Amino acid sequence: MRRAYILGWVVVAAGSWWLARPDEKPTIRAVEGSAPGYSMADATFEETDGMGRPGLRIHAAQALEEPAAHRVTLKRIHADYQSTPRTRWLVDADAGQLPADGQTLTLSGDVVLRAADGTGASIRTTHLALDRLHHLASTADEVRIEWPPHVLVAHGLQADLSQRTLHLESPINGTFKH
Repeated sequence: MRRAYILGWVVVAAGSWWLARPDEKPTIRAVEGSAPGYSMADATFEETDGMGRPGLRIHAAQALEEPAAHRVTLKRIHADYQSTPRTRWLVDADAGQLPADGQTLTLSGDVVLRAADGTGASIRTTHLALDRLHHLASTADEVRIEWPPHVLVAHGLQADLSQRTLHLESPINGTFKH
């Protein structure tokens, strides 16, 4: 009898616990980095400086945010970059990546960099890093400096976009007469 009495209390206690327990809803936890970001077609990104002056305007046929990598991947890019208040550059590329901090735009494919005012030569390469903090464009790949009807081919380049100067990494010499 005593056993039945204890067993009854155990059943009552277990039943009370079962009824009083908090509702646990199953949760789905995203694996870090698997959360989807945004995806846009015909996207335009604009950035201004502290004075409200334009700094960078990027138009991409497609933009895909990759939150885990802290970047946006871009396809078919046209960018307008203002390195100084009086110096603007136009850049076209097949693809690119813009990190969350926005400092270095990395471009790939058929990349073309030229002054917006149409003066000077244009630079063509397959990869180009546009360092916006230091106003530099650089690559270790083959570059073509085109100033029709002249073309100069070299490997590696560092261009100071504020000063409108460039340094070729290849040991070559050349003269352009215009």
